[in-house]
Amino acid sequence: MSTTIFRKGDVVESAMWYRNPKEKKACRLAIMRHISQASEAMILAPIEWSELSPEHERCPEPPPDAERGIMLLVGEAEVKEIKDVPNKNRFVDQLGPKDLLLIRNITRSIYMGYNQGEDTLSDDECDLLIETMGPDAAVKTMREMH
Repeated sequence: MSTTIFRKGDVVESAMWYRNPKEKKACRLAIMRHISQASEAMILAPIEWSELSPEHERCPEPPPDAERGIMLLVGEAEVKEIKDVPNKNRFVDQLGPKDLLLIRNITRSIYMGYNQGEDTLSDDECDLLIETMGPDAAVKTMREMH
């Protein structure tokens, strides 16, 4: 997946071919998912939908095995704002919610073992400690726990 730089006022677009109402519903969900993933760092207007026949000037060439009656479902959403996104290069930002919770709990437990009587670590303090100790230590600990 390539990275595209969007600016306020640009339009995020996704489209899929479909043959029948059941496929149209699945295409609509897939387009919504695609636009959502592509727009992580943006605030978008609601998606506007259009259906185009293969003869329409905006349509690409239909698939070679396309049946008669095929239509192109297009979803478009205007970029309203660009959000500040935290640095995705941090190890803790790459963890899923369950793994992040697990490693934070392990970090808190180990920390409290060495620092009895002190306040427990906040999520931000845990994340900083995890980053400082390094992803290799975190992954090793998670593997031992699973």
